[in-house]
Amino acid sequence: MNRTEQAGVPLAAAGLAVMGLVGGCSAAATSGAASVAAGHGAAPGSSSASPAASSPVSGPAAAAAKAVAAAQQAALVVNQPQARKDVTLASCAKDGTGWTAKGVIANPGDADARYTVVVSYVDAHWTVLARATTTVTVAAHDAHSWQTTGTVPTSAAVTCVLRGVART
Repeated sequence: MNRTEQAGVPLAAAGLAVMGLVGGCSAAATSGAASVAAGHGAAPGSSSASPAASSPVSGPAAAAAKAVAAAQQAALVVNQPQARKDVTLASCAKDGTGWTAKGVIANPGDADARYTVVVSYVDAHWTVLARATTTVTVAAHDAHSWQTTGTVPTSAAVTCVLRGVART
């Protein structure tokens, strides 16, 4: 057993599992976090919503459940470097209900393409406050605008980050 493992489990996974046992996270959330921490992606049969999110918890247990949910969600964001080159993030501005990111997708291909764009709305410490996704179909050799809105208090200082782009 090497220093990064504890009883054959990577320490990151063991730590999340302990948080789940001590903090009150459900077994499903804990096993999903262990799977994500071990580099295996989301646990089989899991969804992007954390099972722990549906149980009423507070304090350290709520923080642990939120961390598990964020780890599972981050594992689900697809980013294709070739598709990312087609997308620009032109603006990030407050609007009436939160923050809106806008940009343009230019499809250089010979066929229509469907793009999924994921934007994270982060604070000054790079903590993700919200994440939004949009899907846009762009004709071959054409460009199309896109936008997402994050439900974040307009009083917060926010940066919009192009988190992932997928093209199908």
